Amino acid sequence: MEVKATSSSIDDIDEDRYASASNTGTYPTQKKFINNLKSIEFDSVPHDVSCVICNENFASRNDSGSLDAIKLPCKHLFDRSCIAPWLELNNTCPVCRFELPSDHPDWIKRQKIKEQQLHRQQMDDLMYG
Repeated sequence: MEVKATSSSIDDIDEDRYASASNTGTYPTQKKFINNLKSIEFDSVPHDVSCVICNENFASRNDSGSLDAIKLPCKHLFDRSCIAPWLELNNTCPVCRFELPSDHPDWIKRQKIKEQQLHRQQMDDLMYG
């Protein structure tokens, strides 16, 4: 028996794929957040730690006088020049996927929905144990 795909079923598959991608996609990191990332002091960086993107040791960067390392809230360290392009496209840590704030309207809407769901869950827990 031959199964023939109709154009509408292929369109449905494509729409489903794109809809699920947008549900799990990332958004650009909030510009204010990126601009407020402070460089960390050389003394607070262990000497054996490297940027996970370029793999260059932070200690060797300091010897050349160009240490500009930042620490994301998840505690991962990066060279600013390495992480900045990533953050302009993604609002997650590239190592652990810790979510960072975004100005994108879809992300803001998603956050509001998450907050409402959490509030409902907390209310249910209070009422029903």
